[in-house]
Amino acid sequence: MNNNEWAVNIFQRLEEIGLPSLLKNQTGWFHNMDVWFAENCKFIESLGVRLRHGLTKVCLIAEDRDEVIKVPFKPERGTRDFCTQEYRNYLLAEKEGLEQFFAPIRYVDMVNGVPVYLQEKEDVDPTVVSDSLRSYYENEYCEEYESGWTTLDEDETVIALLGESEEVYRLRNFILDNEINDLHSGNWGVNSCGDLVIIDYSGF
Repeated sequence: MNNNEWAVNIFQRLEEIGLPSLLKNQTGWFHNMDVWFAENCKFIESLGVRLRHGLTKVCLIAEDRDEVIKVPFKPERGTRDFCTQEYRNYLLAEKEGLEQFFAPIRYVDMVNGVPVYLQEKEDVDPTVVSDSLRSYYENEYCEEYESGWTTLDEDETVIALLGESEEVYRLRNFILDNEINDLHSGNWGVNSCGDLVIIDYSGF
């Protein structure tokens, strides 16, 4: 089956163990998510996917697929849906000619009231990104970089990782204008062309 059919099928199977209801939960959802995952990890593994989640969305990753499934927490009307925000940011980046800096994302379907998206799967190694930030920070500020407390703001992070060019400065302005403000080392990946791209750009 193609990736669209696969994504819908996986999410429908996860309906059997209550994922849509969990995503819509308004209180205590982070703790509930961890409990739910612990109770259902074997079923999830039987579907051939790994589940990862942060504060705003869930990702489902399969080794044999070149895209990952993304679904948001709290997707009901009147609440912020960070997957849809990410998709809108990508469309805006395309209009500005900056899409090469972002992992492509696309809308698939609405399944039981939850919007399902597919994003290009990138190679994620936060250590590589952290090492680049460390090198930049120590060269720029002549002091030791300690990732536990030293942070660079978004525009400086972009310069540190992508260098200085007219396009990168345009990207920096785009990120600031659209409040893409969570560019820690885990939100970058390397695409099939070997380029570093942002994989989570909904803001927070």
